[in-house]
Amino acid sequence: MVLTDKQRTDLHAGIYEYLLSRGPAFAATAEALAQADPEARSSNSSTDNSKTDGNDDEPSNSNGTSPRKTTPSSATPVLEKKWTAVPRLQKRVLELERQISSNQRIHAHRAGFSGGTASAP
Repeated sequence: MVLTDKQRTDLHAGIYEYLLSRGPAFAATAEALAQADPEARSSNSSTDNSKTDGNDDEPSNSNGTSPRKTTPSSATPVLEKKWTAVPRLQKRVLELERQISSNQRIHAHRAGFSGGTASAP
């Protein structure tokens, strides 16, 4: 699967945010990612609740710190939220597929039913 530029930027920003949230042990790795892709550091995640223009040079909080630096310690990183959403969505898809299968069996007695496609009269 090929990612668009925006998806790749958001992914790198999410990874960078996650690494920073893990503490000083991952700070060097986060910096290596930031050097490899400078947009990872400056990019504002699309699901970030803070209202910034993506510029980390200007403080926007009353205490003089940028929202990017306070987000990792105060909230669950976006990458973790997305990671936990995948199994939940996969489970929901399986439930819906089972429901479709069950409904097909229930309605199979109807004339002209051919497993989900309507037959021509």
